[in-house]
Formats: sequence, C-alpha cells, structure tokens
Amino acid sequence: MTGHGQRGQEERRTTVRGRRAGFTVVEVMVASAVMATVFIALMGFFSFARRSGSLTENRLACVHIARDAMEALRGLAYADGALAPGRRKRPLPGFPTGRGYYDVVEASDGTSKDITVVVEWVEPWGLRQSVSLTTSHSLALHP
Repeated sequence: MTGHGQRGQEERRTTVRGRRAGFTVVEVMVASAVMATVFIALMGFFSFARRSGSLTENRLACVHIARDAMEALRGLAYADGALAPGRRKRPLPGFPTGRGYYDVVEASDGTSKDITVVVEWVEPWGLRQSVSLTTSHSLALHP
C-alpha cells in the first residue's frame, strides 16, 4: 500500500506543476492590455514629436526667408521707392508672390521707417502659420 500512496502523491505533484507551468488566459489578457496601452501612448508621443519637428523646421525656414528679405530691404536707400510708406502688402523682394509680404510705416517726424516682413505658410495638416520681423530704417544711416 505504501507504493500505491506514493504514486498518488507523484500524480498530484505533476498536476500541480502542470497548472503552474503556463500563463492563464487572464494573465495574458492583462499583459496584452498593458502592452497595448504603452504602445498607444508611445505612438501618440512619436506622432507629436514628428509634428513638432515639422513645425520647427518650417518655422526656421521661414525665419531665414524673412531675414533674407529684411537684409535686401535694409540695403536700400531711405528714399527708394520700394520703401515708400504705406500699409499695403507688397511681395517680398527675390521671393515668389504669395510667400509673404512687407509693409513700411514712416515715423511722424520723417526720420525713420519701420519695415515689417511677414512670411506665411500652411502646415501639412492645414494649420496656417506666419512669422514676422520688424526693423527700423533710419534716414541718418541710410541716406
């Protein structure tokens, strides 16, 4: 009888080990849900990072365009026709029409002009953006 009792214990041990050898359906479902949540959060982060990078790249390119246009305008004489006062949207010198504009406002004493350059663009997802630079053009420095 002792031999028979030992075999029963071995069967029980095997059965207990067999149950513990793998994962339960509940454990697999919980692990899958946690992994899916982490994956979705990471995808959202990467999407945001890509958009942010695109926005920064476009903004930087437009700042360079605005600076180039501003330098071209600052090189003109104070009385040059391109710097005639008026709040009308004039195309940027050296750039295609529609890329941006500039306007000129003369000070009340007639000794300086404020030049504002605006560059506009549309992000790939439809968001309209612009960057503007303003400088003063003095009669004393640019006769």
